[in-house]
Amino acid sequence: MKLLVFTTQRELRQFAASHPQKLLPKLLTIGDFLDRAILSDYAFVDEELRNYYFYQACKSVDLAKLGIDENFEKFLQASETLYSFLKEMFLERVDFATLMMSDTYAEYSEHIAILQEIRQNYKKLLHAKGFTDIIVLDEYQINHKYFDQFEDITIKLAGYLTKFDREIIEQIKVPLAIDFWASRFNLPLARKMFGIEEPGHYIIKNGKVEKVQDDNPILQTLAYKSFPKRIEQCNYIFAKIEEFVQNGIDPQNIVVIVPQADFKEYLESFDRLNNLNFSMGESFIYSPLYRKLEALYKYLYLQEEEFAKKLRQEEVEEFRNITNWHDLKEFIFAHANDKEKRLIEEDLFRFERMLDHIDLSFEAILHLLLRRLQNLRFDDIRGGKVTVMEVLESRGTQFDGVIIADFNEGVVPKLSQEDTFLNSTTRRHAKLPTTAEKKSLQKHYYYTLLATAKRAVVSFVKNEESDASRFLWELPFEKREEKLSYSSVLYRFSKAPHVYEKIETFPKPVKLSPTMLEILLKCPLRYYLSYHQGIRDNEKGYQGIAIHRAIEEAIKRTPRSEEEYFTFIWEALLKGTSRQERYNLSVDWYQRLKKFATADFRNLRGKIRTEVKASRELDGIVLEARVDRLIEHNGKIFIYDYKTNNTRNYLNHYLKDTAKLQAEFYSYIWQSDEVYFWDLRNTKLQKVDTKESRSLLKEALERVECITRKSDDIAYCRYCQFKFGCRGEV
Repeated sequence: MKLLVFTTQRELRQFAASHPQKLLPKLLTIGDFLDRAILSDYAFVDEELRNYYFYQACKSVDLAKLGIDENFEKFLQASETLYSFLKEMFLERVDFATLMMSDTYAEYSEHIAILQEIRQNYKKLLHAKGFTDIIVLDEYQINHKYFDQFEDITIKLAGYLTKFDREIIEQIKVPLAIDFWASRFNLPLARKMFGIEEPGHYIIKNGKVEKVQDDNPILQTLAYKSFPKRIEQCNYIFAKIEEFVQNGIDPQNIVVIVPQADFKEYLESFDRLNNLNFSMGESFIYSPLYRKLEALYKYLYLQEEEFAKKLRQEEVEEFRNITNWHDLKEFIFAHANDKEKRLIEEDLFRFERMLDHIDLSFEAILHLLLRRLQNLRFDDIRGGKVTVMEVLESRGTQFDGVIIADFNEGVVPKLSQEDTFLNSTTRRHAKLPTTAEKKSLQKHYYYTLLATAKRAVVSFVKNEESDASRFLWELPFEKREEKLSYSSVLYRFSKAPHVYEKIETFPKPVKLSPTMLEILLKCPLRYYLSYHQGIRDNEKGYQGIAIHRAIEEAIKRTPRSEEEYFTFIWEALLKGTSRQERYNLSVDWYQRLKKFATADFRNLRGKIRTEVKASRELDGIVLEARVDRLIEHNGKIFIYDYKTNNTRNYLNHYLKDTAKLQAEFYSYIWQSDEVYFWDLRNTKLQKVDTKESRSLLKEALERVECITRKSDDIAYCRYCQFKFGCRGEV
């Protein structure tokens, strides 16, 4: 019997479908092949337990130096980068001594020493429990008994084999050949794997590399089209599918590649006739069960009040009494529909097995469960003939018609997590794949998909913030820009865009914050939807929020000098961030916050309080506000508010907008004229003239309209979460 090995499951299925009448050899994916190839004296740890034991291995080291929080839930969010890097080290057979020697400027010496300690701890913990894992697999055996059943093995390689993978393959005694395509893009890694020096189709067998064909792409011309808005690419995609079919391409031989999985939501919304099938399926996070569990967690444990509106009171009371896994599981199955039960049943069983080995609070259990459920997907049952998939799944496959969306810089190709841990120089010296090599491999995936197509097109967003990937101009095809408009495709199923129209009055507010008043003055409809209907936008992870919290934490630690003040701020800001995030923060904020700490330290005098909330009535309305910092000193009250807005001068920006009355709120509520904005981006401390606060607030309250009128200022709508339904915009 022969064994044929493919890079992906999709490639395997495509091969099987193209040979329906033949007796097929044994078919495996490369992942299954490598898993079956090795044996160990220890059992491989389940992924569920891996996270817990990896956390235990890290508890005795100084995680703060790696920018990781010791809290279990927060640790899980940041630890994947560490684990991925340790895995990469093992797979490329790079030891810590080599890594230390490659770190020429000792830039990472402390981090490397911590990683080495983590690995040692992790190995010791696993072995004590009878487990092993790929990153600590120092001893293994080849499963020769499994391979003895095959006459020969052919691996159709459409990706990259690590040094460990090649080590395994070299030890297999059955005749084995690797079928490999080298292009100008993956040539650096082809050279590293097999010593290949030029593009072409190769067979590697018995240590010999034979070129059997030149790299001759079928595709001659690549069409492209740009759009100012991301969703407008849908127009182009549906039009091109129709055009390809009219030109004789079988719909089952057309693929739409989405480099970013969330673009699937756009395509799904406009696929009214179910022409598409989505290989990535439908995310479980959109299911009623997940949304219910998430709302309960955020309302009861994170005190996010807006989620109460999404829950029935009896559900809240029932869930409030749940304190253990057994009762939680009963609650889940009582509220899940049949479709949800079929999907989650096995995962809950495996999750329960993990809980048998560890001791966690109920809140932590719920948090971990939600994280786990986020990864589940329902199979697509639409039955469309045109396939939508991500690029990694397309490896090794061929389609006559290829359409690629989001062909933008920073998206095609994309950087992976472990690449952020070391710079390229250290990686090159350690003989780890560099960022450039990995990007080139991704380029190869796109190139091979395009090169084997008869017709191919790409689309991308082009506006002030986005442009085409530079990779587009590297592709060796003739380029043709398409000039036609495709707007009719997107809206051909409706005569006009459906927009939200609802004119009605609502009660006069009894309580207002600065943000609420600003929204009410600028767009009463947005106020109505946000505060009367309870449709609130989720808080984004803006840098500004993190900076506010970092300054607050630093002040609470009572710094004794300018230098210590900055150190406290910077430590708090970097806590729990990835290496990539730390780099971005350093570029944008290191010097600015250092200058701020130097200037602001002299203001830390008197009784200091942070995040202080208070209120005062005016004309029958309670005005409430929360200040970033309040200081009582020498009989005066000093109020400071931090601003990270990207403006040249925040105070000028503030004074031009008559709906912005934050400083006036502060002055009126605390009866103080010492109100300051700290413009952190420009490191300027700006005092606001608040002598007319009361009269300005009264005037603003008189301008309030309690009717669902839309804003007259289109610019104000730009970042509004309701703009799609409100104005038919996207």
